[in-house]
Amino acid sequence: MTVKIYSNQLDYVKTFAHNCCRFICDRHRNQLMPSSFKRNDAISRALGYKSHSDLVSLCKGNTPLESDDRFSHVSLLRNHYEPIAREFVSIFKGLSYEQIHAALTKPAPKQTEFEVIDGTPVVQFSPLASDISNELREDSEIAEWWDVPYILDNWDADNHKVRNYSVHCLDGGAWDRATGKAWVDTLPEAIAAARQLKEDTPWYRDYAKPLVTTISVSIGKHVPDTFNQYIAYQIVHKIAMTNQYIGIESCVVSFIDEAKEITNDELADAADGLIQTSIDTKYQPGELDVVRIFKSVRWDSEARTISCNFNAQAFPLYPLFLAEVQHAYL
Repeated sequence: MTVKIYSNQLDYVKTFAHNCCRFICDRHRNQLMPSSFKRNDAISRALGYKSHSDLVSLCKGNTPLESDDRFSHVSLLRNHYEPIAREFVSIFKGLSYEQIHAALTKPAPKQTEFEVIDGTPVVQFSPLASDISNELREDSEIAEWWDVPYILDNWDADNHKVRNYSVHCLDGGAWDRATGKAWVDTLPEAIAAARQLKEDTPWYRDYAKPLVTTISVSIGKHVPDTFNQYIAYQIVHKIAMTNQYIGIESCVVSFIDEAKEITNDELADAADGLIQTSIDTKYQPGELDVVRIFKSVRWDSEARTISCNFNAQAFPLYPLFLAEVQHAYL
């Protein structure tokens, strides 16, 4: 079956052929970019023509489309990945139809083997599962990659070399992928950028370093009457402002400066009140009117610290709590 191509679509056909070859060369980096003659001939045959010159000759008589919408052109060509893959076998030596079709239609399989330099993995393809929201990721993937910067080399298929490097981190900045953090020209610059990220963001970690499950919060003043609420506010504020929800199970609260003057009895009372601290959900649909922030709270009189285990059910409600109480403490 011959796909009707209009004269104003010729450039898109050539560009699409070039981009297809880029995808294939990126996935299989031992492959060289085919010449424009070979790739244009191959895609023309996939569309039902004898050659690219045949396509050019036959489309001259076709009245150009009124719309020059690039999206419609690309959508037309994307419906023909199977014949394109079959024809491209002849211009990519050593690759099967299945390999070429997968390179054109599927994301790269996540990379599981890589070099680690200065605590930062260097990869050619994402080490993460693709097309999945962060909430649905496997626990093992979260434990391995959450808050771990990694370096991705970006391949220049036309010149058969790495074009540049980018630094990424799975930290919740994007709902279904790692967040791009830095783009640089060389690997040493990328390694330095990843190290700087870890220094600037304390909860970022080297690869293979355990995921932080306990955070520390320091309280520097005493707030009479609402001290337990103030402690809860400081804890919630730290987590919400850093988007540090994943993997966090507990926190340890210590007391510094002015708060050192508080007696142990006052701190014990604050701990007792902390377990009762809840978020009002009356403006949110659901069965519960209030949701407790903590599952358990323990006061250590000897260390003068309060240890809290989080109720993960309350995490999505933290903005409500901050909006309700922060005016009292800003």
